[in-house]
Amino acid sequence: MVGTERVFYMDKIQWNQKFSVNVKEIDGQHKKLIGLLNDVIRIKEEKLKFDATGDVLSELANYMDYHFSTEERYMLKFSYPEYKLHRDQHVEFARKTIGFLKKFREGSQTITDEIICFIKDWLLNHILNHDAKYGPFFNKNGLF
Repeated sequence: MVGTERVFYMDKIQWNQKFSVNVKEIDGQHKKLIGLLNDVIRIKEEKLKFDATGDVLSELANYMDYHFSTEERYMLKFSYPEYKLHRDQHVEFARKTIGFLKKFREGSQTITDEIICFIKDWLLNHILNHDAKYGPFFNKNGLF
């Protein structure tokens, strides 16, 4: 909703079992991603300098790429039926996130509440509604 402030945007995410896909490697990566997002929130709250913000955003973007590669590798290995849809979501998120980072590095954009909300909403929705689907499929194929 335009013009409506979201008061929960700065709440840090606390890992809990509802985020688990029951694959140790991927759960560990999700924990790391949540930690990096929490770092972005902390930096915004503490109004830290440009370099610190850029470093964390770069790390988040790089780690997202690493994580997406891990998921997609297993999806291909096990012929996951929703691979293309899942990969398309990854590509779109990466495109937007890299765009934010590029604008930030050029000095034309700051880390806004809108950017934090986008990353947080996308990540939580993706883990809970999309990644959760492949957990049982991966388990059935022997990946825990």
